Amino acid sequence: MIEGKTSSGFEFTVDERILEDWSLVEAISMADSDDESEQIRGLMNLVKIVLGDQFDALKKHIADRNDGYVPSPEVSATIVEIIKTSRAIKNSQSSEG
Repeated sequence: MIEGKTSSGFEFTVDERILEDWSLVEAISMADSDDESEQIRGLMNLVKIVLGDQFDALKKHIADRNDGYVPSPEVSATIVEIIKTSRAIKNSQSSEG
């Protein structure tokens, strides 16, 4: 498991196996689509794959910082940050071992 913290202070745990899972690739591809509906489905899949049960905690974290509102661009940016941070942690752990 990879544990980290975003720049806004959200603490997360990610199963390192998902970073190489094909489902993650599919979700990223969908989120990067030109079709807005596909983007939304892709983002939702990303959130479920990366955070699972932690998503409610992320929504609360974001809502607490935004007067109860959970802006989707902030969710998107946070998910991207979590993936990048998790990959960096995983890579640093791999180079140590």
